[in-house]
Amino acid sequence: MRRTPTAAPRRPGISSSPALREIYTAPTLAVAEARFEAFAAEFGDRYPAVIKLWRTSWPPFSSQP
Repeated sequence: MRRTPTAAPRRPGISSSPALREIYTAPTLAVAEARFEAFAAEFGDRYPAVIKLWRTSWPPFSSQP
């Protein structure tokens, strides 16, 4: 997930950072998963590498206490 900024290049007028912040600062795992699904629906077409990265990294990351 550290590579997210390199997988989502900056484009004028488009910023996925606030949406990503909403995921990793979520108060519960269920809220984080719901926010990720919303992120994937909004940004999936523009940033497919980010979605793939998060989907592959999510299980080990989300199992941490």
